[in-house]
Amino acid sequence: MATEYPHAKHNMTALAPSTNVQKQRKANPKIDERQKVYWDLQGRYQEEYSSRLDALPQYGEGATKASEIFRAATKLYYDFWNNGMVNNTSGAVNFLLYAGVF
Repeated sequence: MATEYPHAKHNMTALAPSTNVQKQRKANPKIDERQKVYWDLQGRYQEEYSSRLDALPQYGEGATKASEIFRAATKLYYDFWNNGMVNNTSGAVNFLLYAGVF
């Protein structure tokens, strides 16, 4: 029996470069009330989060320092919830340190 790979070409849908892929995801069906996270589009301030995410350019610098701080923070948030902070996130951390966030 052939192995089925989830990322095989026939299992993937092409998206336009301007598509916000985070909003294309389906919510985690195993989520409970304590785990409402932005990645599942159920965060406490989801409306504001989504509008800020939509305002970010797909590539290149954001219009303001605040937008770049938001981008760096969302990278850390994503890595924490999806990868347990095992990836090299030093770029985002260093930017936030330089920006005086913490």
